[in-house]
Amino acid sequence: RHSFQNIYFNVAAGLNVLSDPGAHAQMRSISEIRIHEDYDPQTSDSDVALVLLGSPLNFTDHVQAACTPLNVSHEVSLNFSRCFISGWGSTYYQELVDRLQEAEVELIDRERCNQHSWYGGIITENMLCAGRESGGVDSCQVGRVSALDLLVSSC
Repeated sequence: RHSFQNIYFNVAAGLNVLSDPGAHAQMRSISEIRIHEDYDPQTSDSDVALVLLGSPLNFTDHVQAACTPLNVSHEVSLNFSRCFISGWGSTYYQELVDRLQEAEVELIDRERCNQHSWYGGIITENMLCAGRESGGVDSCQVGRVSALDLLVSSC
C-alpha cells in the first residue's frame, strides 16, 4: 500500500506556466489521498487515486470540472477513440518543461498494446493504452504526471 506520510502536495488549477502562475491560478492543499485498494506498485495495475482538496475550487473560464459520461450507455454511445494528455513532464526525454504540454492521442486496443513488439503483455484490464501507433507522442513525452481527459462531445 502506498504511503504519502511526510510528503507535502498541493493542487494547482488554472495555470499554464509553472514559473508564472498568473491571476487565474488557484492553489489548494490536499487533505486526503486514497490510493486504489488493488494498486500494485510492481506492475502499476490499478494506479489511480482520489484526492480530497482542503477547500473547493472556484469554477471559472480557466478552471472547470472534467466532463464524464452520465452512465455506461452514455459512454458506449460516445464511442471513445481519442483523448488528450497533458502535463509538465519531459519532452523527448529532456528536463521538465515550464509550459503545460498537451497532445491528442488515440486510444489503442489492449491486444495491440500487449503484442510482443509493443508492451509484451504488461497492459492490464485496468489500464488504458494511448498514443500514436506511428510513435512520438505519448504521456511519457507530454507529462510524467499527466491527466487523461477523454473527449466527451456532450460537455
